Amino acid sequence: MNHTTEIYLVRHGQSTHNQKQIIAGQLDSELTEQGFEDARWVARAIGRKDFDVIYSSDLGRARQTAESIMETLNLTCPVFFTDLLRELDYGVYTNQPVAET
Repeated sequence: MNHTTEIYLVRHGQSTHNQKQIIAGQLDSELTEQGFEDARWVARAIGRKDFDVIYSSDLGRARQTAESIMETLNLTCPVFFTDLLRELDYGVYTNQPVAET
């Protein structure tokens, strides 16, 4: 019997901080309209799969991305939002323009 496990890693869609080219780190930011379209595009690229579970950062941009993918694919599997999957903390560079770091 051959069992395989597939793991999909997805980065969040464009966030308001991404759009403004500001380092967000662990600051919360929401998806832009482009970010929601990014998530729908990823969902279509993945296609219909039977996911057992979804894990996501608890930050808004990641949560919205996961929820958008789930909605697009009509997924009903359990989803867990955790701070253990948050982006790195960039310290003094957090909330600073990318061009100035």
